[in-house]
Amino acid sequence: MRILLLLNDTVLTSKILHHFAPFACVFEVFKDASTVFDAIYKKSYDVVILSIEAPDFEALELTKQIRENKIILQSARHCHFDTDENIIYLKNKFVYDLNKYRLSKNNLVITLTSKENKIIQYLVKNICRSCAVEEIAEILSDEKFVNCTTVRMHIKRIRDKCGSKLIESTKGLGYHICRDKPE
Repeated sequence: MRILLLLNDTVLTSKILHHFAPFACVFEVFKDASTVFDAIYKKSYDVVILSIEAPDFEALELTKQIRENKIILQSARHCHFDTDENIIYLKNKFVYDLNKYRLSKNNLVITLTSKENKIIQYLVKNICRSCAVEEIAEILSDEKFVNCTTVRMHIKRIRDKCGSKLIESTKGLGYHICRDKPE
């Protein structure tokens, strides 16, 4: 998950970075609001956190510009609120509901084991980012060690249930799931 952070308070910034350290988050920290708009325009972020007290540019004005330019259309997508924004539309008409942890296609729920569902959740939360096999193995190993062969077996079973187009692989990088392109 890519997060843009605009804060002048270094103590608060370090607390936020420390809190998110266990998760697969990439932060870009800005202290100058005037450069944030350009960064948002050039790169894609999952979450943008703006300090209302930015001295050189009001964050509310920046938010207004972001909305007017339709740069970030799906902010807070990864938060678990009971809203339609937690319905993630994936390629090939797959839909993942972050509220109910449920994968479906054409309104038909696809039955997954808990391990398969953990893999889908992780790939959806890291949407369009290649996740290494070892990384996926780590999230599956609750009590016992899970090796790369086990991960590949679970991916194969998911593909048997969903077809080969839901989870894509990039040789040497890992597996990923991508969003459906907005119409």
